[in-house]
Amino acid sequence: MYGRDLTSGVIALYWQGLQAYDLAAVREALNRHVNNPDTGQFMPKIADIHKMLQGSTQDAALTAWSKVDRTMREKGPYPSIVFDDALIHRVLSEMGGWVLLSTKQEDEWPFVRNEFVNRYRGYRMRSEVPDYPPVLIGLAEMTNQQLGLEVVPPLLVGSAAMAQQVMRQGTDQPLLEFTPLNPIAKGRARSCLRNGHIAHYTPEKTARYENLVKLAAQKAMDGQSPIESAIALTVRAFLPIPASWSLKKQRAAAIGEVMPTKRPDLDNIVKAVKDGANGITWKDDSQVIDVHASKRYGAPRVEVEVRISE
Repeated sequence: MYGRDLTSGVIALYWQGLQAYDLAAVREALNRHVNNPDTGQFMPKIADIHKMLQGSTQDAALTAWSKVDRTMREKGPYPSIVFDDALIHRVLSEMGGWVLLSTKQEDEWPFVRNEFVNRYRGYRMRSEVPDYPPVLIGLAEMTNQQLGLEVVPPLLVGSAAMAQQVMRQGTDQPLLEFTPLNPIAKGRARSCLRNGHIAHYTPEKTARYENLVKLAAQKAMDGQSPIESAIALTVRAFLPIPASWSLKKQRAAAIGEVMPTKRPDLDNIVKAVKDGANGITWKDDSQVIDVHASKRYGAPRVEVEVRISE
């Protein structure tokens, strides 16, 4: 090949240098190199293949982001959206969804773009298309669902045929889902003096809630062994709308115009859920590699979704 013998040592060197990439992606990069009239006559170095792989995934990610950016600026957060690229759905769902994306300010946009591009490139490098939501729900559909009104069909972006295929092949079903009772934050460990020694213990209220999470997790697992794979965890906490508020303010809270900015803290709700599910839903908390958490007003509950993220 290229006038050189491919020894086992050379093959091992290339394998080690490119093992982080999916084999199909490496094959595609090599095909592009061979067909390049300027460089195709030379054997590519490992660094050359790295550049091609990163360049191709970077281009794809930037193209995908341009669709997202243009659609948000032209259509806004109100319509539900279906793109002609399933990975856009997956990445945006990991980042919180279409409505949450719309809350970002202009000075935050470059950071949002970078996060999107990095997540998108990661999937493209692995040639991976994981589960994704069929529709990115907009504010209008979210509000109409809560008020029991008719839902307008989503807006198709890009190739209509491909967008319809994305919608047909998407899924709303997580690997595991359970809903504990009213959201309770994990309290700080307390200390006391016992037999001349300092002892630490979990507050009773926190312990009771973690037990409720354990029961809900056990019911959802239905006798299955704890998951051993990498986990993507979604926690949605809904706090009760204060009855003392005016009807106008209550309605605004129901559709997300008024946010719950008081306690319990969202981080502590997630900690309580993780401690309750640890050892039942998954073996160890270290398996949780992605966490998306939100806190809104609504019927008091905590929704927990668990997905395999490999």
